[in-house]
Amino acid sequence: MQNCNNQFQYDKKLIPRRYLTFPNEGLQNDFNDNIESDLIMKVNDTLINSQKQTEYVIHDLLGKGTFGQVVRCSILGQNDVVAIKVIKNKPAYFQQAKSEILLLRLLNKQENEILKQIQNVNESYKIVKLIDFFIFKYHFCLVFEILDLSLYDNIKNNKFQGFSFEQISQWGRQILQGMIITESKQIIHCDLKPENIMIKKNNELKIIDFGSACQEENRIYTYIQSRFYRAPEILLGIKYTISIDMWSLGCILAELFLGLPIFPGNCEYDQIKRIVDVLGYFKKKNSSQQYN
Repeated sequence: MQNCNNQFQYDKKLIPRRYLTFPNEGLQNDFNDNIESDLIMKVNDTLINSQKQTEYVIHDLLGKGTFGQVVRCSILGQNDVVAIKVIKNKPAYFQQAKSEILLLRLLNKQENEILKQIQNVNESYKIVKLIDFFIFKYHFCLVFEILDLSLYDNIKNNKFQGFSFEQISQWGRQILQGMIITESKQIIHCDLKPENIMIKKNNELKIIDFGSACQEENRIYTYIQSRFYRAPEILLGIKYTISIDMWSLGCILAELFLGLPIFPGNCEYDQIKRIVDVLGYFKKKNSSQQYN
């Protein structure tokens, strides 16, 4: 029979930590980044805002995209849980993150002022709240409130059967409220889709991911929007306006009813064909206004 070591003390720092980033071989930025320029992160690593002396403890990976990674974190010394978007260490994504921060600060301020004027306890924020932002090891880190499921998650959990008119109306109204805020600042989201609309536990919606967004007077990109929700203006390569977000909303509402995308094109050509099959041919003149 073996005797227990009475002097043993548990120390979680000694436990091997699970990698959240793959590939996890450090090849760049003093071996902090992998070949894809993502920051290599493990469970219980910390992201530090040195200016505010705030430390965020990493717990899990929430998602990954072309921009970088999103991790679930807690604020050291507090019970608050947040989602942090860790941008790739590349100049293009760095500039894109700066633009996203600028637009989100404008929208958060605008929405806050509007809700103060309304003074309606039943109204809530429809744009995701940017809590903090900082640079850590040459990576922009954007700190957001933690949210639950996306509209797509709800569609999937409903076995792609579609929802009632009452439910669609309730969700559609909330998305429109968020779009009123973006339009008031002439901001085009450029990537509205079920994955970018989150649902809180109280059935309130919030629009997220302004990484592709721009102001109407300063359109940056020509190849935007996810294909199933891409407006004719983008497919045809002509000048676009804030109305492309309304097209995406129409596609989202149709998907909520059908349970599946209304225009699930396999490529650009197939996408145009599917739209034409339902709505008819584009007009040669003024085609940018045809489906707005």
